[in-house]
Amino acid sequence: WTLAKDPARAARAQELALEVEPGSAGAFTGLRTYYEETEQAGKLAKLLRHRLQYESDSEAADELRVAFAEACLVTGERARAKTSLAEILRKNPNHLPALALLGTLSAEDREWRRAEALWLRLRDLYPRGETRTNLLRDLAQLYEHATRDLPAAEAVIGDLLAECPESDEPREALVRIS
Repeated sequence: WTLAKDPARAARAQELALEVEPGSAGAFTGLRTYYEETEQAGKLAKLLRHRLQYESDSEAADELRVAFAEACLVTGERARAKTSLAEILRKNPNHLPALALLGTLSAEDREWRRAEALWLRLRDLYPRGETRTNLLRDLAQLYEHATRDLPAAEAVIGDLLAECPESDEPREALVRIS
């Protein structure tokens, strides 16, 4: 059965194929697509966790772990998502998607020092560009509002001003914290 003709039936056939051949890349890919398109995060998380047992390529495994973490967030398993991301960072401390997602989750959970450390590492990995600028904004907000570390906020805002000399935002922030 093809996904185009009867997606649910094709997905069931792929589930059966995985029961017979647990490491089947084709069945995994088809099911992953189906679960993503039908927004079945719980089944997707289970599928990704299963696939990790058969993935020998470390980069592909890290990509699966990030996808697993995202699926866990949808199903409300925040701690499991954070654990998955931390596992990636133990092996690869400069894994950009894991750093970004764990930094965001840490800030949302008011784990300010952890968010700071992750965002500083990310900032150092992005020499220039929009991503770095957004990180500097996040760090400035963290220092100004969450940790009330105004000297650190001032330093980061200075970096932001150097990145975006035409923007009024950094100047206004410096006035606000002075």
